[in-house]
Amino acid sequence: MTIRQKTLLWFLIPSILIAISTAMFCYFYTRKIVERNIFDQLEIAAGELQVNVRVFLEAKKGRVLDFSSDGFVRDCTEVITGRTDSFQFYIERLNNHLVENKKPLDIDILEILIIDLEGEVIASTENYRIGKDVSGEVYFTEAINRGSGISDLSYSPDFMQNTFVVSRLLFSKEHRNSIGIIANRFSGDTLNKIAFGGISKEFGEEGRRKGMGETGETYIVNHDRLMITESRFVADAILKQVVDTEGVRHAFDNGVGMTSIYADYRGIPTLGVSKYFEEMDWVIVAEKDVSEAFAPVVWLRNFFIIVGASGILIMVMISILISTGITKSIKKLIRGTKRIAGGDLEHPIKINEMGGEIKELGKSFNMMMRELGKSTRENRELFLQVKKGRDELIEKARELEKANKEMEDFVYLTSHDLKEPLFVIGGFTSRLSLAYNDVLDDKGRMFIRRIKVNVEKMNQRIHEIMEVLRAGKIEYNFKDNDSGAIVKDVIGALQEKILENKITLSVQDNLPAIFCDEVRIKDVFLNLLTNAIKYMGNGNKLNGDKGGLVKEGLCSSIRIDCKKNGEYYKFIVEDTGIGIQADYQKQIFKIFKRLNDIDVEGTGIGLSIVKKIIERHKGDIWVESPVRDGKGSRFCFTIPKIRGQTSTFNNKK
Repeated sequence: MTIRQKTLLWFLIPSILIAISTAMFCYFYTRKIVERNIFDQLEIAAGELQVNVRVFLEAKKGRVLDFSSDGFVRDCTEVITGRTDSFQFYIERLNNHLVENKKPLDIDILEILIIDLEGEVIASTENYRIGKDVSGEVYFTEAINRGSGISDLSYSPDFMQNTFVVSRLLFSKEHRNSIGIIANRFSGDTLNKIAFGGISKEFGEEGRRKGMGETGETYIVNHDRLMITESRFVADAILKQVVDTEGVRHAFDNGVGMTSIYADYRGIPTLGVSKYFEEMDWVIVAEKDVSEAFAPVVWLRNFFIIVGASGILIMVMISILISTGITKSIKKLIRGTKRIAGGDLEHPIKINEMGGEIKELGKSFNMMMRELGKSTRENRELFLQVKKGRDELIEKARELEKANKEMEDFVYLTSHDLKEPLFVIGGFTSRLSLAYNDVLDDKGRMFIRRIKVNVEKMNQRIHEIMEVLRAGKIEYNFKDNDSGAIVKDVIGALQEKILENKITLSVQDNLPAIFCDEVRIKDVFLNLLTNAIKYMGNGNKLNGDKGGLVKEGLCSSIRIDCKKNGEYYKFIVEDTGIGIQADYQKQIFKIFKRLNDIDVEGTGIGLSIVKKIIERHKGDIWVESPVRDGKGSRFCFTIPKIRGQTSTFNNKK
């Protein structure tokens, strides 16, 4: 990629990222603000409608209550329900009273009914209704059961419009018992006007709620999921338009409203607010189309796109101008470096037309050219010398590799060949002991025992030499293994020795998974734990009171831990044994080296094998002692976390 291209990218990519980031931030931030403002507006609209409907219904209930306290209505009803000889006379008087004195008090009243307790209409502003049975109507049963009632909005064929009825019990003069029911039938148009915000009949156009825009509307839905007020978008929607939206369902199901974005009854995405109107089992809804609500945000998004694209174009043009000026001088430097690369060290680069830092760079190139000319011959001579010294190093490395191979083969063959004479010596010694046991005196038998012991030691040494050679040559099967499971298996194998020596063993929880050879790492833990048990020391005694093993107040214990430290895992096997003097801490990892101040089994080969295993895993191993109170040892080894990585742990830390 050329400098011009890089320069363009350096200007272009940051410009695009900044423009996109700024546009996205402004868009989503503005959208969030607009969404919150629209929801607040809809909440206010729905809340106002809820209050207005409640006030409207309370007014209609108050009107019925006022009518029920009319003494004339009460007295006439009591006479009529008593079925005296003059009850027909009182029916006419009561009808006239309702028509002339009551109905004109409220322009929304379509009909006033007086009903006996059996459900028969005994008086009405509509004479043809007298004698009708209305016992099955909701407003009648609610008044009988609860003292008052109100019906849902429904279509009345008699009045050819939507109506609702408010009813209340009539009581006797002493207010001791109920004598009938008074019911007012109201026009539903008033309820629709309240929901729709009024209709401007004078100008022949529909009114709308202030601030609701072109698509905002408020409406009411009854318990049958039917719209009971007009729709801005659907003609003749009252009691015909089904509204089963998410907002309506949530309000009916939970008894509370919701604020969300969902599809309205037209299937169009809207911002909606619903409120449950418990008194009538209705839901009040205020909605506005998403397209209208977010129109300013869309405009802002488009504005940012145009401004951002223009800004990027300007930045590209500026970067082209800048890069052209830079690359013109750089091309001269490139041509000069090509000449230098071709061996032309006699013609300097022309720097008269260059300026600023590039001119200084040209001077540096010319100076470098002169220095290169001086040192070329020296470099060639040095190269020849280095090249000659490198055929020699390779030859010595090959000789060393050959010598190591011959040494390993010699040790292996020698160890293998020594087994046969040892076997013969051991066999003849056993036969000599059996055949001449009675002839030999105690001193002779002692010599035979010493021969047997030393033959066994020699055989063990040969076996361990073979083990060391095998540890360096064996193929390792590296894979991910659970170190916790490995430790658990090793502890299981040593369980008898642990119990026999009355040792407390603790293991850290959740040991990590490591990339290793499972069998070889088991050998590591087996050797370290076996050594810890061997060198636990004498003097342990059982405390009968506490039932624990103590040594001068300390329990004999072994602890296994693992710590994460940078790029490796550090495993720790710590014991409370006799400890290791500082002079011996490095020697114990050498072959046949062991502590000589305590009589235990073994020849010291185990730790040298452990060291080879850890080194094959590209880790380190060392010992820290004493741990506390002049006693105890802490064997530490590292395993890299990453496959193939060499541990860089400093054991002095």
